[in-house]
Amino acid sequence: MARNHSSRTDTPIKPGRVKDIYEREGDWLFVDVGFSKNELSCGVLKNDGQPKTVKFGGLVRCVVKEATKETTTPLNLVLEAPLSVTFDKDHNPTPRSCDRRDGKRRDWYHGSAPSLIVATGHLLRDLEDAKSRIHREVRLFEGFVSFKPKGVKSNHKRDVKKLRYAVWNPTPEYIVKPDQLPRDECDTPESAFKFAGMDFGTPPVLFPQPNIILVGFMASGKSHVGRILSESTGMPLVDADTLIVERAGKSIEQIFADAKEKAFRSLEREVIAELCERSGQIISAGGGAFVAPHNRRELLSGGTVFCLRARPETIYQRLKADNDSGQAVRPLLAGPDPLGRIRELLTQRAEAYGQAHYCIDTDELTPEEVAEQALNLLSSDDPNST
Repeated sequence: MARNHSSRTDTPIKPGRVKDIYEREGDWLFVDVGFSKNELSCGVLKNDGQPKTVKFGGLVRCVVKEATKETTTPLNLVLEAPLSVTFDKDHNPTPRSCDRRDGKRRDWYHGSAPSLIVATGHLLRDLEDAKSRIHREVRLFEGFVSFKPKGVKSNHKRDVKKLRYAVWNPTPEYIVKPDQLPRDECDTPESAFKFAGMDFGTPPVLFPQPNIILVGFMASGKSHVGRILSESTGMPLVDADTLIVERAGKSIEQIFADAKEKAFRSLEREVIAELCERSGQIISAGGGAFVAPHNRRELLSGGTVFCLRARPETIYQRLKADNDSGQAVRPLLAGPDPLGRIRELLTQRAEAYGQAHYCIDTDELTPEEVAEQALNLLSSDDPNST
């Protein structure tokens, strides 16, 4: 039977408990740990405040300052770094249950994870050295923001906001309890810092529920597929264009007529950034949203992006059917040659659309089949598939 190491009794630093997440007592400090000499490699966010990026040394000073404040209310420290490790019966490193999810992996002993353990160990060592000045309990929680695809750079401010969202909106199936860390009953979990003489136990792990993001040309099926995915997953569907209309107080056609496309894209950028700070949503983005480099970076790091594709003729027939049923004509297609305009825009956007994590051709598929394919791809291990 796997055993769990208890935390030290002579330190104010303790593993947090799942019930602490729901009670939300005391202060909460959300930290995205990074290790770099020159870069602002860390993110930090306290309670309902605004996030900031700092160098590692600045992060250490910030955390120690919060821990040593003259108060007895607890400090809940959520760290985006491995705080526990597991070994098999032969004492070989083995993945924790939270290191493998939906076909993806981020093992604690591979890639950048060991350097994060070292960085976090230095941070916690400084806290230990300051324990004579700490009058509050410091509770540790591990945050696991995402399995980032290769080439997608971390967004430290967004990551700490996602950690906060996970605590403010806890989802039981996205909280891994300490006794759930071993993947096998013979695996042994322990503090990631036990090797350095610091045993802080094995805190629970919080996952912000990932976003599923749909992009693609108009009439590619994003809204319909989004509704099916929402029904299948229980995640709310959020349409970026709908939020833009609500914020502007007028229709998209009226925004284009009154203030032109530039005003619409400005609102779109604002809405996309806000949506990507949250978790656990099906996000349907407008046809041109993924083309703008800033939006594309936000969306690629804000969830798993599916581009729904269709041939120009298919899109034209779908739009014509919408028009025949009384729906408004799309502003970018108002003109004498809509099919030619569709071809032109698809050519312009092809490179951007191709950068989605996954692309699905929808011409010969029903919306239900597209949604099923998206869910299957989510559990695959091969991003950038076609």
